[in-house]
Amino acid sequence: MVVPPVLVFLAKNPIVDKYDLSSVELIMCGAAPLGKDLIEGVYRRFSHVKYIVQAYGMTECGMTSHFPILDREHYAAAGRLLSNFSQKVKLKCMALLLGPELEE
Repeated sequence: MVVPPVLVFLAKNPIVDKYDLSSVELIMCGAAPLGKDLIEGVYRRFSHVKYIVQAYGMTECGMTSHFPILDREHYAAAGRLLSNFSQKVKLKCMALLLGPELEE
């Protein structure tokens, strides 16, 4: 598990070329969302990396609430909701509420 500044370092710092990171196949990142440009930059520099996934969780829920999707198409997704969790999405700008319980 890394944080976004570590990925910036891996994508841009020339000192990284001095180390053999060829065994790294999956990078999981948490603490803040990753941008598409950063993810693509890491993939360009480390073509052997199969997946870069974003973790989502909160201290209140015991570290994680979502399981990452392992493919390169869902780079911005936090993953699938784990069993025994429920989720509510509230879009204030549209007065829209999505989820199992539609009351506020």
